[in-house]
Amino acid sequence: MNDAYGRKLCLDNLQHSEDGSYNLGQYPCHPTMMMSQCFAFTHDGLLRREETCAEVIGDSNAVKMVGCPLVPAEDQKWTLTEVHIH
Repeated sequence: MNDAYGRKLCLDNLQHSEDGSYNLGQYPCHPTMMMSQCFAFTHDGLLRREETCAEVIGDSNAVKMVGCPLVPAEDQKWTLTEVHIH
């Protein structure tokens, strides 16, 4: 979650299809849980949805949702702190 202009921003799939890779985005948090903002943080450090996992793309720091591998790469592992996912 992030603040912008006094509004809380949440991770959001921005209505992209789960059939392929897509850029992860931020959108104002919905007042109730909506599927576009539903993500899981796994015990092995993956930020994922049903079939896709978040991955940092190169030096751009862009985050893309891609198919989840059997063995996660380092650019697919995340760390959860009290208020942020890194």
